[in-house]
Amino acid sequence: MALLNANLLGLYMFGGVTNTTPYGIEEAASQATAETNAESNYSNGDYVLLANGDTYELHEKNNLPCIGKITTGAWVDATGDLKLLGSATSTSIEYSNTIDEVVAKTESCVSSTFTIGASSSWSFSADGLISETLENEVGREDNYDNYEAVKLTDLALEGCYVICRFVTSVNDKDGTSENDTTMNLIGQGIIESASISGGFDEFATYSVTVRGYGKLYSYKNS
Repeated sequence: MALLNANLLGLYMFGGVTNTTPYGIEEAASQATAETNAESNYSNGDYVLLANGDTYELHEKNNLPCIGKITTGAWVDATGDLKLLGSATSTSIEYSNTIDEVVAKTESCVSSTFTIGASSSWSFSADGLISETLENEVGREDNYDNYEAVKLTDLALEGCYVICRFVTSVNDKDGTSENDTTMNLIGQGIIESASISGGFDEFATYSVTVRGYGKLYSYKNS
């Protein structure tokens, strides 16, 4: 049996913005280069993540993951724009590689089998509880501050992308104290399925599965 708060999956969206296309990713070996390239390649209002594609790591700036927005031609931190859609009491992450086999024969008709990694994919699954009330329900298209898992069904219907973050150190997710012993993963994906259930005099619960888009990055605050 897992300990409560042993890990946490947070699903986020940028407040007031729903994206039916993926968020931008700018990859470069250094954070500074990725930031400069993002300013050249994206337009004002675009949200862009900065990463090192070779190491599968999200860059860090000012003790925060590099999740930003192009504003007046400059890349600026946008982690404050992220609104929590739901946190989970039970989570799982799955990462898989497609393996291709190649059989080669020698002149003496002896064969050998070689395996080649072809493509990779990842997904998050989560279950959690739903609060009794949702504040600011009226006019909620303009206010995501108090949204919870109910909004997940809307995003699933609209085919919107969300930011996923999976951490094992819930009290220090951006800190430096436990980087060698904790898991901190960030990526974006689209909601593959979402459900809400509950019976009479029972807690309402939700379940959601997010299919990853692109790479899943680790984050280390160095």
